[in-house]
Amino acid sequence: MKKRIAISVLTKGYDDPNQYQMLIDRNNTIFDKIVNGSSYEFDIIIFHEGNISSDHQSYISSRSRLPLIFKDVKNSGDRSAFDDNKNKVNMELCPPTRESSAYPIGYKHMCHFWSIDLFEYLSEYTYTIRIDEDVLIEDFGDYILDKIINEDIKFSVAMARHYMGHLDNPDVMVGLQRLTEEFYQKNNFNPNIDFKDILGCYTNFMIVNLDYFKNNKLVQSFLQDVENSHGIYSNRWGDASIWGIIGYALMDDPVYILDMVSYYHGSHHLHVNKK
Repeated sequence: MKKRIAISVLTKGYDDPNQYQMLIDRNNTIFDKIVNGSSYEFDIIIFHEGNISSDHQSYISSRSRLPLIFKDVKNSGDRSAFDDNKNKVNMELCPPTRESSAYPIGYKHMCHFWSIDLFEYLSEYTYTIRIDEDVLIEDFGDYILDKIINEDIKFSVAMARHYMGHLDNPDVMVGLQRLTEEFYQKNNFNPNIDFKDILGCYTNFMIVNLDYFKNNKLVQSFLQDVENSHGIYSNRWGDASIWGIIGYALMDDPVYILDMVSYYHGSHHLHVNKK
């Protein structure tokens, strides 16, 4: 059975169409390095906050060398990934700090989307390859997808690491360790790793087996606890931390590091796995 694969991004709308140049460059490196000549078929999905006008969508499409599917995640009927009503404070578990309060709600919506909402918005796909707006692919071949599918790799990133000895900045993960350890106890689950040893996943590029995680009751129960805690909004728990916990503590197979994938991450001015 053919696997449906979405190459996805969640991006902003801008006033000046020239501000989409990084996104357009991203799209074209995806065509050059992944899509062109591939034996796989892909849907290229541009999720946005409802603020990329039809004219701007045409502008982006006309300068990108592959067909694009634009999807509004803010104004999508009964569901909305960018629902400001989710922005609640939990003073008991995960109170805001000066650091976490500096992040705008749009950033927190993004963390929520890539931790929780993606399973709904990408429900028709078997896999998604998340490639952020400021990620320019340098090296990626069909053999990588062959490996992921044939070896049944559930979750992979190109890099994982600590933040100065922590999963993330301690000021934006207040209460996350407590929630995680209480989750272990509640579910009689014994992880094979100490919390301090979990790495943050560099999720600006990641490949996710959506079917596996949608049907993984342990992971979905954990994500429901994260949702109920409001920690993503109250203290800006990041998707890199949440996927680190999922990938290193809750899965039978640990995160697979795709060190054969290389790309330039523009906002961090970083070449990941530069060849």
